[in-house]
Amino acid sequence: MLDLTSVLIKPRTLLHGYLSQALTLNNHFRHPLAPMTKANRKVDREQFVRAACSGDQGTVKSLLEQKVINPNITDSIDGRTPLGWAAIGGHEEIVELLLERGDVNPNTKDIEDGRTPLCWAAFHGHVGVVKLLLSREDISPDIPDTKYGRTPLIWAAINGNEGIAACLLQREDVNPNTEEIEYGGSPLWWAAARGHEGVVKLLLGREDINPNISDTKSGLTPLVSAAIGGYEGIAACLLQREDVNPNTEDIERGLTPLGWAAVEGHEGVVKLLLEREDINPSMPDTGYDRTPLIWAALNGHEKIAELLLERENVNPNTGETEHGLTPLMAAAAEGHKGVAKVLIAREDINPNIPDTTYGRTPLGWAAIGGHEEIVELLLEREDVNPNVGATEHGGSPLWWAAARGCEGVVKLLLKREDIFADLRDPKWGRTPLVCAADGGYEGIAKLLLERDDVNPNTEEIEIGLTALGWAAGKGNEGVVKLLLEREDISLNVPDTRYGLTPLGWAAMVGHDRVVKLLLTHEDTDPNMQDIQCGNTPLLWAAEKGHTGIVKLLSERGDMNPDIRGRSGKTALQTAASLGHAGIVKLLSPLESSVPSPNGSDLRDRSRFGRPDLVQCSTYSSGSKWLSPVARATLVMVIFSTIIICLFLLLTLGVVGAWLPATPSSPPTA
Repeated sequence: MLDLTSVLIKPRTLLHGYLSQALTLNNHFRHPLAPMTKANRKVDREQFVRAACSGDQGTVKSLLEQKVINPNITDSIDGRTPLGWAAIGGHEEIVELLLERGDVNPNTKDIEDGRTPLCWAAFHGHVGVVKLLLSREDISPDIPDTKYGRTPLIWAAINGNEGIAACLLQREDVNPNTEEIEYGGSPLWWAAARGHEGVVKLLLGREDINPNISDTKSGLTPLVSAAIGGYEGIAACLLQREDVNPNTEDIERGLTPLGWAAVEGHEGVVKLLLEREDINPSMPDTGYDRTPLIWAALNGHEKIAELLLERENVNPNTGETEHGLTPLMAAAAEGHKGVAKVLIAREDINPNIPDTTYGRTPLGWAAIGGHEEIVELLLEREDVNPNVGATEHGGSPLWWAAARGCEGVVKLLLKREDIFADLRDPKWGRTPLVCAADGGYEGIAKLLLERDDVNPNTEEIEIGLTALGWAAGKGNEGVVKLLLEREDISLNVPDTRYGLTPLGWAAMVGHDRVVKLLLTHEDTDPNMQDIQCGNTPLLWAAEKGHTGIVKLLSERGDMNPDIRGRSGKTALQTAASLGHAGIVKLLSPLESSVPSPNGSDLRDRSRFGRPDLVQCSTYSSGSKWLSPVARATLVMVIFSTIIICLFLLLTLGVVGAWLPATPSSPPTA
């Protein structure tokens, strides 16, 4: 939004700067009132400028009596005349003295800002100086400055100086519709944007005023500016005129005055606008295609929504074009209970309209945000469908509430008799229970598992995991406990992508407590191999170095430690090749028979009565289970040995014997 407070510098700060410049000039001269000679004529001229700036009436009067003084001389810093400096400081006596001279030009611009004395007086709010300047017949009251293109009237409107504005508007040669350069705003536009009601009234008193001129940067009319700022008095003054268009849109966002008032929440301005018979209360903006009612709902302005809904030509179901956002949907998504309550109470409201981008209804948006009060308001209506909204972007309202962990919303939805508690989303095929298991939401999982129509063994589409598989893989111990309490739970269902059972996932990732819970059930199979690697839970735990899980699995009597994966290794061999000493110690007494290179059993004890990890490594290095690092080292040793041998042979001349003899001297003819 246009920042109208950063345009001006405080007059007192400016005046302080000008006085400082005057003091700088004074430092160049030791004798301000030296006798008039040809040598010090320049000194007297600078004194003249300095005296006018500081308000030294006696010095100005004394210097003006000297005929050699040029009253229109400018200083060497800003190129400003004595009259300009006196106007800045508001020194009426000096201004009057200077204007008595017929050779004083009241319209001279300075170099720095290109402002006339009248422009400076209007800028600083010196009404007395303005009156004195306007009394001159040769004054041009409508000269704009060269920096911003602002006339004295525009500066008076910006600063809200009614006295100066009144003086200027009494003159017929002052144009009230002149637009400045920077923003293209007219005096009326600036007064409306800054909230200066008195100046607005003065400007509207001119018969030649154009109240619909917009600025060139954002295309805001004075009425739009008043609506943005919430200036009710200015809006009322403008709306009393028949030539003011209440439906004009700005350029930047395409919002009407009513649209802006709805966005900003200015209830009083909305009331004034709705009193106009030619107002269009449903006119959408061109930026987002949203009506004033949608903006009011989106920002939670309950009173404005009520005012708009009192009009018969306002449709509460009209949605925007880009996403299909309706007023009710906007209120539900943002959690504005008051606006939602007003809209839901309407008989002509359609609470099941989905948006065009995600296919979510207001109930779905409220469920996503966890807005329980709005969900409750919607569910009180019998025509609200709690199962709508399952698209490629997600599932039903219950699905979203379970996925986001909104337990209160889940409770409210499960109270509806027509709810489908096991409805899967079409993209991933997850049920609300799977979502709760994935997120670890125990309270939601408990609510769902209490229902007979919820299947705990449903597999999702993406990986083919059940709720137990997701909970085990994520380490959500509380959800695993709840699922194991169901009599119809299937403990050994593998996923369809990797073939890992819940126990396999927990063992691979390293969730000790989940593994312990699963192993307490006799139906849990600890020997099932996955599809991709052929690993059992024990093989995965041995490979990943999960000593605690290996210990838990080794305590199961039906666990087979001799199963080999696709790599051909057992769990003991895998742990030995990776250097997991603790796991080797646990598995050595369990593995039935693993022949070592020397014919002894790998389970032979060392003198300390424990499995010898060094012996396991020796066994691995002489077999096909040699690690990649060991293999590379062995190749380097062999290659280095060959190079050394060749070097020695060449040094001893053995290789030279294989070459033909070279003649000691060239043959003779």
